[in-house]
Order: sequence, then C-alpha cells, then structure tokens
Amino acid sequence: MLVSFAGPAANFLLSIGFAVLLRLLIEFFPFGEWQGNTVWDFFFLMFQTGVVVNIGLGWGRSADPESLPAPRRQQDPLGRPAAEAGVPVHAA
Repeated sequence: MLVSFAGPAANFLLSIGFAVLLRLLIEFFPFGEWQGNTVWDFFFLMFQTGVVVNIGLGWGRSADPESLPAPRRQQDPLGRPAAEAGVPVHAA
C-alpha cells in the first residue's frame, strides 16, 4: 500500500523542485533585464511546465482507483469462495 504513494509523492516533490528553480530564475535573472532572450524564455517555460505537469500527474495518480487494493472475496469458514459453498452473497 505504501508503494502506491511513491509515484504521486515523487511528482509532488518534483513540482516543488521546479517551483524553487523557477523562483531562483526570477530572483537572479529578472524578466526586465532578460526580456527577449530565448534561453531565459526556454528555462522559464520549462520550469513552469514542470510545476504544472507534475502537480497534475501527482493529483491524477493519487486519485487513481487502480492503486487501491482489490476487495477481499467472501469466503466460508473452510476457505472456499462463497459462491461454491452455497452461501448467499450480500452486497456490501
């Protein structure tokens, strides 16, 4: 169960890392001084996209129903599935 949280956690950590890099880029290289520079534009868009995409992936993967464990099948005391043992199965 803990392994299923590793993917979304990694995405959220990556988004925090990209946000820090974006903040450092804006802090040390102000937009007014670097306006029109394609290198600055590239890194700005790359860090911005990294934040947005990783938040989206982390959010989507944390809400993924496939990452949840499957429900246990009903069994009788002998370990046979309920359908074979003739036990009525009630909806949970």
